[in-house]
Amino acid sequence: MCTNAVTSILIVDDETGIRKSFESFFTDHGYNVFSAGTAEKAMHCMEQNKLDIVIVDLILPDIGGEELILKMSCNYPELKFIIHTGSVDFQLSKKLKEIGLTERNVINKPQTDMNNFIRIMESV
Repeated sequence: MCTNAVTSILIVDDETGIRKSFESFFTDHGYNVFSAGTAEKAMHCMEQNKLDIVIVDLILPDIGGEELILKMSCNYPELKFIIHTGSVDFQLSKKLKEIGLTERNVINKPQTDMNNFIRIMESV
């Protein structure tokens, strides 16, 4: 279980408004927050910081969110992931399931109750 006093979160989303909203929300709740608009910037952030949880949008301008998750999990197996997607038809791939993701790791956009993220972070 995560405790917000020590949890570091990386938000990976190409939409600036979503990143800023998440940054404000999680910072207000005592989390250490980083953000990136591309997979490349997210990987650089991973190299520079100790992170606990990554919230990933699936559609990114350089590589897809699934590929990013698979790369990160290979290099940082202790990381936890939450997929934040606007796709109502999204299904976890076999590869994502193999690294331990389940339906509880997926939150659909738009999310009207941001506290759902905290509840999920505490359970993954």
